[in-house]
Amino acid sequence: QKLRITRQQWKIILKWALYAAAFLLPLVIQGVILSRRPLFGIKVNLVPYFVGCVCIIEGADSGSVFALIVSFAWALAGADLGFVSILVLTLGGMGLGIAMENLLREHIVTCIVCCFVLCLVHESAIYLLRLFLHTVTARQYFRILVPGVLLGIPSCPVFYYLFRLIHRVGGGSTWNA
Repeated sequence: QKLRITRQQWKIILKWALYAAAFLLPLVIQGVILSRRPLFGIKVNLVPYFVGCVCIIEGADSGSVFALIVSFAWALAGADLGFVSILVLTLGGMGLGIAMENLLREHIVTCIVCCFVLCLVHESAIYLLRLFLHTVTARQYFRILVPGVLLGIPSCPVFYYLFRLIHRVGGGSTWNA
């Protein structure tokens, strides 16, 4: 017999293709717009919010695979200390997915808080490695890093509602439907 892709499988393929295309949104915003005109002179990182929202909506298994792929692509695109991003975003995305499946209720406020924590852990891990390498000072944590994480919060509701729409395209199914 011939192998054929069912209608539901096409919907799932379309859903993940839309997620991959949506990854261009934070890259363009932070690479083109925010790099030329930083908000209050502070660098804002939108990729952890992007990854966190996908992991919250899709769950631990498919969300963490997507986080691994996105963080690897971001590291290849020239992310600052990309190997830290691969590790933290993948494990953090898996932790968010597990927490959403077992402990928390999916809501916009929960999403904002969880993504804030993921971004804070990600940026803190990069900061601690830089502090170990003596490329930053201890004062910069509260002057630059924390405000940068706080300025990324408004992107979270935008990502959340966009990804809720994309999730509906696939019929709410995961990879192996």
